[in-house]
Parts: sequence; structure tokens; C-alpha cells
Amino acid sequence: ALAGTMRLTRLLAMAEKLTPPWAPELGRAGKAPRRKKPALAPIPEEDWQVFRGDTVQILSGREAGKQSQVIQVDKEQQSVLLDRLNMGYYYADTLAGRAMFAREKPLALKQVGLVDPTDRLPTEVA
Repeated sequence: ALAGTMRLTRLLAMAEKLTPPWAPELGRAGKAPRRKKPALAPIPEEDWQVFRGDTVQILSGREAGKQSQVIQVDKEQQSVLLDRLNMGYYYADTLAGRAMFAREKPLALKQVGLVDPTDRLPTEVA
């Protein structure tokens, strides 16, 4: 044994106790701060071009090129819901057990183009 050494248990007992990073007093330690969505510039009412019942085509994303009718318009978020496109699936408990449900997810206004009724091709929106 060396003269200047001490037992490991004694050394650990003397060591300062560290606060673990998951301790509640540290708050959101180790997690990235939540990002705020950038504020969208409002579109004046007279410049709004997409309305419920219009036929639009998805310009980008997984379902690009598909056409559908607009079933809902959200002017504050500048998004639209399309009939049976851009579906999101989720599970929920029912009386018969767990079941999977589908519902439309909103698409940004920039991701859709109005379809010209004469040639069935998309046009640019806003």
C-alpha cells in the first residue's frame, strides 16, 4: 500500500454530491428550447384566393400531384384541409378496445395550387 493513498469509499464520501441533469430543480436542463412558429403576414380578405369547395392540387410533399376539394380553410394559420388527402392516423380507446382512426391534417397554403377548370392544371396561389 502506498503511504499517500486513501480508501475509495472514504474518497467517495468526501466527494461533492453532484445534482443529476434530470433533477426537477434544474427545469428543462438538457432539452432544446421550444421553437416558436414564425408569424405569418396576414393576407387581406380581398386577396384571399382559396375557398371551401375549390379543387386544388398538392404541389409538394408526399402526396404531390394529387387533386382534391377543399373542405375547410383556416385563414389565421393560412392552411387548408383537403378531402381524404394528407391523412394523419392515430389510436384511441373505444368500447371495443383500441382502434385506429384517420383524419385530414392541414396543408400550408403555399403547398397547394388552385386547379384551372378548363385544363385541370394547377396555378400558383398567393
